[in-house]
Amino acid sequence: MKTLYVYADFDWIEETELVGELGYESLRSSDCYCFTLNDGCFEKNTEICF
Repeated sequence: MKTLYVYADFDWIEETELVGELGYESLRSSDCYCFTLNDGCFEKNTEICF
């Protein structure tokens, strides 16, 4: 599986923060994606809603 790390770098966030990991895998000619949210994501910025 290939993994891409997703970071938030908005102008209203003091420092770049890891949001989660985006995974990709090709299985039998079919593409599979997954996203895992970082547990500590946006702890300082509670005004963000998902």
